[in-house]
Amino acid sequence: MLDSINFTDLSVAQVEEVLYWRNHPSIRLHMRNDKEITMAEHLQFLEKLKDDFSRYYSYMHEHNSGVGIFSLTDIKENSAEVGVYVNPVLHGKGYGSKILDCLIDHAAIAMNLTTLFLEVYKDNYAAICLYKKHGFKVYNESDNMIKMKLALFTEVNGN
Repeated sequence: MLDSINFTDLSVAQVEEVLYWRNHPSIRLHMRNDKEITMAEHLQFLEKLKDDFSRYYSYMHEHNSGVGIFSLTDIKENSAEVGVYVNPVLHGKGYGSKILDCLIDHAAIAMNLTTLFLEVYKDNYAAICLYKKHGFKVYNESDNMIKMKLALFTEVNGN
């Protein structure tokens, strides 16, 4: 079972770890902004999260060891955009799936969202397979991006 920590509550060591992951070439390769970011930029981003309720970022760990992150951005009344990345040394060990399970649970239960959206580069085959495995469906494509969405079904009145 994975545990989560809101990005606004990270320790100094966790902040440094997330920055290291974010700047790792295997992670940056699949980011919209693939430029390396500085610690100052990272700290500024974390500070802005404290007052921005349209974005939620969570540090995921298992037995006090960081395994990755998930994000929900562009949060609206019933929907949000999804982001996931895994600690680069743990790629291929099933953590992407575990993190995505936690993200979906958080979105449906804690945030009462009904739809999740994402964009993924067409050459990111592992991520596309992961998202499809979790029920995301393709709804649009461009030259280099695939747009996917997932309809969340929440129980009403315990039924």
